[in-house]
Amino acid sequence: MTRGVRTPVVFTLEDLKKIYDEDAHGRKGMWAFHRSFHKGHEQCRDITLQNNDWIVGILWNNVGKGMELLTDQTVDYDDFIRTSDVEMLKNNSDVVMIFTGDYHPYMKYRDFIYDVIKTDYSEKVLKEKGIRDSPGMWGSFVYSVAVRLLIHEIYGIKLDYHGACGKEIWRWGGYNTWCMDRFGLYLDTAVPVSDDLGNNYSTMKARMPQELSNRINKKLMLPHFKSIEEVEDHIKDIKDLKVEYFSRDQGWVRARFYFNADLWWTESIKIED
Repeated sequence: MTRGVRTPVVFTLEDLKKIYDEDAHGRKGMWAFHRSFHKGHEQCRDITLQNNDWIVGILWNNVGKGMELLTDQTVDYDDFIRTSDVEMLKNNSDVVMIFTGDYHPYMKYRDFIYDVIKTDYSEKVLKEKGIRDSPGMWGSFVYSVAVRLLIHEIYGIKLDYHGACGKEIWRWGGYNTWCMDRFGLYLDTAVPVSDDLGNNYSTMKARMPQELSNRINKKLMLPHFKSIEEVEDHIKDIKDLKVEYFSRDQGWVRARFYFNADLWWTESIKIED
């Protein structure tokens, strides 16, 4: 199938399944994002293209509402579909799937999703990682479990690879291993792409008002940090910036930063202990 203007765009998993059954071949991969394609998404696209024969590109246009429906908490917002985002997906995928509007098929299986989380995940680990008690991380985690179950098990769209990055803390609460053990899906968590200051590209951070963005004038995470107190001391000169969570494990240092409850993002760097 020729990628580009003729790449099919679908809006239901039923239609995606039809194309998958007719067209998928070789190693099958996916790449996905919410909105406003940036350099971090570009890396996910590139590693997916390099490692797969057939690719589905996904636009999570209603993920904010989906997380709210699944967890009863508002953790993100959704906006319009950008033509440039769709064109980027079409040019680099064999089929494009857009979750949008009131299409939330996982809600039919909400009880099943929570049963799987209870069975397959350690509540102790989810709490230790800060995932369970953070609306942002919990929403992202539950949504990701939901769509994996929906795509792989309920609709039988078996994918081998997902090009992503390693900055999301919730991926390291057992999620990556779970994807491989349950679905045979390799989640390629690459080192995040960083800007000129050394901070990770982030859709959440990109939506900040310019006045707040201008306050970030240095690298927020440093490889020698071993505690949240060190991070707090490092950012004390940036007005209103706070750090919510810190971890140093599995070769990564991570923290979640925020100016307010609705404006948070994760910074992660790979290290060698």
